[in-house]
Amino acid sequence: ASYNFGTTPTLTATSSAGASYPVSFTSSTTGVCTITPTGSLTFVTAGSCSINADQAGDAATSAAPQVSQTFNVNAVAPGAPTIGTATAGNAQATVSFTAPASTGGAAVTYTATSSPGSFTATGSSPITVPGLINGTAYTFSVTAANSAGPGSPSAASNAVTPRASQTISFTPAASYNFGTTPTLTATSSAGASYPVSFTSSTTGVCTITPTGSLTFVTAGNCTIAADQAGDAAISAAPQVTQSFAVNAIAPDIPVIGTVTAADAQATVNFTASVGSGGAPISGYTVTATPVAVTGAPSVTTQTGTTSPIVVTGLTNGFVYNFTVKATNGAQTSTDSAAVQATPRKLELVGAPGSVPGMAGTPTATLSGGGATCTLQATGGFGPAASTPPGLQAPNGQFAFTAEQCTGAVTMTLVYPSPLPVGVQFRKPDGAGGWFDPTNAATSLNVVLNAARTTVSYTITDNGLGDTNPATGSVSDPFVPVVAAVAPGGAQAIPSLGGWALAMLSGLLGGLALRSRKVFTARR
Repeated sequence: ASYNFGTTPTLTATSSAGASYPVSFTSSTTGVCTITPTGSLTFVTAGSCSINADQAGDAATSAAPQVSQTFNVNAVAPGAPTIGTATAGNAQATVSFTAPASTGGAAVTYTATSSPGSFTATGSSPITVPGLINGTAYTFSVTAANSAGPGSPSAASNAVTPRASQTISFTPAASYNFGTTPTLTATSSAGASYPVSFTSSTTGVCTITPTGSLTFVTAGNCTIAADQAGDAAISAAPQVTQSFAVNAIAPDIPVIGTVTAADAQATVNFTASVGSGGAPISGYTVTATPVAVTGAPSVTTQTGTTSPIVVTGLTNGFVYNFTVKATNGAQTSTDSAAVQATPRKLELVGAPGSVPGMAGTPTATLSGGGATCTLQATGGFGPAASTPPGLQAPNGQFAFTAEQCTGAVTMTLVYPSPLPVGVQFRKPDGAGGWFDPTNAATSLNVVLNAARTTVSYTITDNGLGDTNPATGSVSDPFVPVVAAVAPGGAQAIPSLGGWALAMLSGLLGGLALRSRKVFTARR
């Protein structure tokens, strides 16, 4: 038994148990045929089709033994191809077509036949038919054939007349730089009367005018096609395509804006590069170069993708020249103009509870002292290292060190709670004694607010209250005190304890190692 490809038969089978036990179907040759459980066949190709019939049974009837049947699926002649376009060449023509909707179930070959002349050629679309006579008009039809025989021919193609051929010579350079505007040239073997025209197939990278003027859009691979359309005597030239690299160049220089310095860092604002150099800008690099002075730190760089860029790791108190440059992954611009700024530490923030007898967070802010004056991280709020005779320091002391200073500096201390009623202030005099910075003769312009939470005072480099003799360095301990009352009403004479001795020893040792100009404040 057999069936023809393209038909859709329905198979039937019955069970001996009766109509209440319907048979279901499956295919074991799905490359040739498929079937629904109810028997609807679909043929995939010509060949041998095997179908299985099953009945699963139920509680009263056991499953039936499977029955398999095999039959042939016969190929039939294929349908007619759909003719496309015929294109003339030199003594030949190229014929395009679309395969028929049905192959007839077997492999198909295609034959193009000319009229007149019955010149033929086989192959897939497009088929080139050779041996034609130049100057003669031809039409073409295409026939599909398989093992069952040929099908009907297609409709006739458009008429074409073979013509003499021409070729194009087109050799651009291997690469060009982005930003240049070269003009390409190409010639036809038919002579100067047949000018070559250009198009770009990579307009995202490059565009070109018909006469060859190139414009580069971005770096990458540029592909240009050269064509010559021919005329009644000469056929169109085969298209010639050439690809070449468009090299990225350095981006435009970014324009640096403001530079805002802070504690060991600076924020650099800039305007992005106008031109990317042909490739996406991958980032910007800020370079912080210290002005050449004794003890100057090393150059610091910081990268980022947008403005602003924060440069960290700077050394406070040194003047830096800041520049910015752009890179596009292939090239880097030159540095922008430089802007100077000086990172400085102007505030010390104590830990919560660092002021004895007070909860909360104290702060100390420096002002004055010139453009390079900066606090050091050492010092701050803490227990008093020592106290003047007859006085006690229930709220400890504040000490600071400032470097690279000129003239006077002002410290403003903000306590988390009010200082005691009747609070006074004392500072070491550098000779083992103490002085009152609120006294007119030894005044440091101490100002205490009415709430007793904020106090400010001013010290001049190497002046009264500066315990560091180095020019440009200020060391300043500052002690809020009240009268000491011993048991029985006698005044207590404080002593310098072990912790205080260690603290003072470390502070003095640190001052001895300093070579830069520093202001240091202790109590």
